[in-house]
Amino acid sequence: MVKLSSFKLHKFAGLTAGTVLFILAISGFVLDHDYWRVFYSLRFEIDSPLILQKEQRLITSKIVLKNHTIVGSMRGVYESQGKTNYIETLDLPTMALFSHHKNIYAATTEGIYLKHMGKWQLFALEGEVVTALSGNEEKLVAVIDKKELVTVDYNGKVLQRNSVAIDKEQLSHSNVTLSRFLRDLHYGRGIFDEGLSLLLNDYAAFVLSFLALSGYVIWFLILKKRAVKWTRFLIRAHANSFVIVASFILIVLGISGIYLDHASFFGKFSKKVYIPHTFLPPIYHSLKEDVWSVALFDNNYYIGNRVGVYRSKNMKNWELVSSGFGYSLGYVNEHLFIGGMGAPNRVCDTKECKTIFDAPHMFKQVYMQNDKIHYLAPHTKSDSLPHFQNITLYTLMLSLHDGSFFASWWIWINDVASLLLFVLIGTGSYRWWKKRAVRVKKG
Repeated sequence: MVKLSSFKLHKFAGLTAGTVLFILAISGFVLDHDYWRVFYSLRFEIDSPLILQKEQRLITSKIVLKNHTIVGSMRGVYESQGKTNYIETLDLPTMALFSHHKNIYAATTEGIYLKHMGKWQLFALEGEVVTALSGNEEKLVAVIDKKELVTVDYNGKVLQRNSVAIDKEQLSHSNVTLSRFLRDLHYGRGIFDEGLSLLLNDYAAFVLSFLALSGYVIWFLILKKRAVKWTRFLIRAHANSFVIVASFILIVLGISGIYLDHASFFGKFSKKVYIPHTFLPPIYHSLKEDVWSVALFDNNYYIGNRVGVYRSKNMKNWELVSSGFGYSLGYVNEHLFIGGMGAPNRVCDTKECKTIFDAPHMFKQVYMQNDKIHYLAPHTKSDSLPHFQNITLYTLMLSLHDGSFFASWWIWINDVASLLLFVLIGTGSYRWWKKRAVRVKKG
């Protein structure tokens, strides 16, 4: 009776939630690999203003030179001689822009590009994913794939290359909020270094998409009483030890996904709960692949990661300058500006850092225009940024993953699918264990 009940429950949960779980698996995989060029070169026409507004989030940087405006985005670089009528001039995902004596440098997924004689050309670090860029009068400093720092002179010659190695003692003072930890887990950066956390997410996404598809095929073949041998093969592939291992990751993704669906509701509590550094997973004891931002300021190198902003004179010995996520870094008028993610925005001089209360949350860049400090925040409406008339595959997948493609209330469908996923894992594991026990007993 228990076996029959578990079968019916498993069947009901799979048929009900399978399609939604497949969408979440595929879209989650795309979102985890946000440096892949193909996700931005494929574009789709859409009428929804809400989803078109999401495309603005792909804007990463902006430079204003008199009447000439250059905007970097994951779609590419767009330029305008006025405030509107932007034209795409470089079709590479661009994470940052930096200007030096009227020369414009772009940090792209295929190296640093230079705007020379009206055309973009490769300048340095060919084939490298450059995720952040800064500089001073002598050189540029680039971040490669969030884990290496490279200095380059203005002739394109690489001067120095170092992996980031922050002393454990410097990291041990930084506890992490439950909110930050759950987000990191869901985004594939919360357990191990060396890309292993992301690999685990990929593994879980592959297993979940396979389970959803194979489950429907098995149900159809049994219903139609066709292809008995093929059906048996699929049943064996549908339930095995590789799937059981993935179940643990899927549970973590399901729980953290429900939290993200209702982050505003859980936020007050989760942002006040701190996890002691001792109990955090291995990645928090190194954070060597977590360099989100960089700046050359006051003859020092500054980097921002998820726990704070660090300073070094030689890119080897780092000291904590300011606690809290250093999402973006930029300097204007002898001051270093820090954009926070789940942390306050700050401004620092050579002695101390203070909170900025009038800057938008998670601003991506600070720049001067008409002798005033401006903050680049593409998630807010702006007439001085390009407005796209289509969306990339990445934004489409983002809209499918958070449910906004369907309706504002779709997050509840995602929640139900996550709960049914737990049912599928429980009933599926139980049935696998029972069958395995029978096989072992028979010898």
